[in-house]
Amino acid sequence: MSTQLPDVGKISDLWKSTLRDYVLRDDETLFLNCCSAPYTEAWCPTQAQLKHTNKQVIAVSPKVRTPRGLTSVSHWAKFYRGQLAAALAPVAASITSPEELLDYLGSAPLGGIIDAFVECSGPSGTLSLVVDR
Repeated sequence: MSTQLPDVGKISDLWKSTLRDYVLRDDETLFLNCCSAPYTEAWCPTQAQLKHTNKQVIAVSPKVRTPRGLTSVSHWAKFYRGQLAAALAPVAASITSPEELLDYLGSAPLGGIIDAFVECSGPSGTLSLVVDR
């Protein structure tokens, strides 16, 4: 996504308006962002854009407990985001809020994920997946 192409510029900039417009027009109100930071740039609407649409974007952040607190997981992040996506696939369309998401995750089989919590600031937030590694 950060690749620069001659006469085009950064790939994420090329996709921004198309993908953001799709998200802003889509009927869904809750979006889970399972992307790494460079890919998020290509699709995620800004705070200002989200405020006007009644949509919420929740970034998924796998974390592990350490003696100093929670630390982000980088190497295994895709694996745990995939575990989440697999667990949500059958019910994703019916989940419309962070509260419903957490309710479902409380009973879903989430291999290796031992806790989950959401922190929101306006239309954006983070779903922290606490993992057992």
